[in-house]
Amino acid sequence: MKYKKDFAVHFNRFPLFRFSDAERFLTSIGASPIYARKFMSIAVNNGLVYRITKGVYSMHNDINLVGFAFKPFYYGLGTALTYHGLWEQQATQTIITTKNVREGTRVFFGLNATVLRIPERLFFGFADEKYGNFHFYVSDVEKTLIDIVHYGFAIEDYAYVNLLRRANSMKIESYLKRCPERIKLGVRKLQDEFGAQKQGPRVRMRS
Repeated sequence: MKYKKDFAVHFNRFPLFRFSDAERFLTSIGASPIYARKFMSIAVNNGLVYRITKGVYSMHNDINLVGFAFKPFYYGLGTALTYHGLWEQQATQTIITTKNVREGTRVFFGLNATVLRIPERLFFGFADEKYGNFHFYVSDVEKTLIDIVHYGFAIEDYAYVNLLRRANSMKIESYLKRCPERIKLGVRKLQDEFGAQKQGPRVRMRS
């Protein structure tokens, strides 16, 4: 397939790209706009390129990169709990975004991922984490606690204990100043119920 090598070298550097990016690149190296469309169709059918969502593609068969299709985003809830080594469950990838997208479970590369919307006022509390050649955002421990309340995400008691034991109480208070009363009350309830517990089962830490 003509332009295949140049295309792969160029787009391997990015977690995701849009069709407009592919068309711009292909026409810059000599392809016609008609051939650019044909190239992308063949590339998807041959497994050179993966379609993530409408008009969004990747060279990488990796569910950890699909969040980039929903920028601005961060990974949270069960994904964050697993990342921080706070529970033992194999979590469904959870993407939290401010974009006006359809919420719910989607399938990428044969695996489930959950996409959730969040109000812009609550879009904070995440850190830049390195993943291979890329960087993405994961909610920190304190914001994970707040999101658990916001979304009504249920976890096992030992995970609440681990979460509150790891969390910085001053940071929680700082974050709660930006939250509605419902979330403040929910966090206080969890702190009262689980925050006083000093011991909890050890969980496997991420390697």
